[in-house]
Amino acid sequence: MNVNGTAVRRSRVSGPTRALGTIVRGESVRIVAILSPALREMCRDIGLHEGDVVQCRGATGAVLLTEVPAGHIVALSRERASAIRVTDFVPDTGNGRPSTAFNQYLPAT
Repeated sequence: MNVNGTAVRRSRVSGPTRALGTIVRGESVRIVAILSPALREMCRDIGLHEGDVVQCRGATGAVLLTEVPAGHIVALSRERASAIRVTDFVPDTGNGRPSTAFNQYLPAT
């Protein structure tokens, strides 16, 4: 819990962390930590929380266009994004990853 008595979502870190400002277009990452309390408040207002997976939709020199889980795209300055720590996102399905669907059946032997 944080100082306001609300629950804080924590995500498991599966690899090294880096700044959100370093991601490139098309890359998906998981938010691990928002380091500044003021930035955390701003991120809450735009729908960005620790544990969320975001995707970079575009980037210029100073601005990062990021799609948040709610589906809308927000612009973040790279300076502010440097105070947000992220880790690579590995989806639950895909090459070498088993599906986690509840309706799976074991093959007959």
